[in-house]
Amino acid sequence: MTAQIFCLRSQKAIARKVESLLRKHVYADIEVDLKEISDDYNTWSDYKEHEHCRLFLKLFKASMLRVDDFAIVVSDGRGRWYYMGGRYENEPLLLELLQSAMPSVFPAVAIMNRMMMMPYAVGDAFEKTRVFPWFVKPRDLEGLVLTDFQHADSVEDAVRQVDIQLRADIAKLSKRHALLRKIEAPDFVELGQLLKISTDYLEAHREQLAAPWARLTCEIASAAVRVGVESEVVLRVRYESNEPLGLVFVRVNAPYGVMDGSF
Repeated sequence: MTAQIFCLRSQKAIARKVESLLRKHVYADIEVDLKEISDDYNTWSDYKEHEHCRLFLKLFKASMLRVDDFAIVVSDGRGRWYYMGGRYENEPLLLELLQSAMPSVFPAVAIMNRMMMMPYAVGDAFEKTRVFPWFVKPRDLEGLVLTDFQHADSVEDAVRQVDIQLRADIAKLSKRHALLRKIEAPDFVELGQLLKISTDYLEAHREQLAAPWARLTCEIASAAVRVGVESEVVLRVRYESNEPLGLVFVRVNAPYGVMDGSF
């Protein structure tokens, strides 16, 4: 499991604190990639910083609802501005970010290629915030946790929320993986390869990640029907599992060629 922490150089101590909390609450062996950005980021920043900003923009955009694509221009407050990421790709909309307001956007924490934590003030960080409507989604809807990185309790609470969300997301993926593979127990080796997560992490949370398997058997309970005559077919569906489930959704597909366009 890998985390990226995007931070200004002046925020490196905060980033290291976040790293220690990720190891404490999420996974002790999590790989953390610290992506530093200059406080006076501009066109002449080095190539690595531009790469960091491009990845940040990609993950930031994926975490929000917006009317269209946009670019961020960083302004030094003296009439000079620079495209974040070092280039413009014909985005129809712009957000302006003053260099002095960059601490309202960073640090930002991403895990498993998804932005998970950003500062509370991100919604008011940009000079042209109201030019077009946008907002970051909540964590349970493929969004993130907003936190106050200046207060240790707030950061630790946010990391705990991230841990809960990660396990919930991985549990859903584990269930879908087992369903598509038609296996009753999750294959954590293959799932770990797909998600780039250690099997040790998956095994440690097996009880939460291994969803109960629902085996359904079906038989026709009604009498024979005649071809070309409207008939009612009754199916008896039986659920077999050691794990009780409160609700099971069943979809029945008619044999190929039976249903024509009149139904």
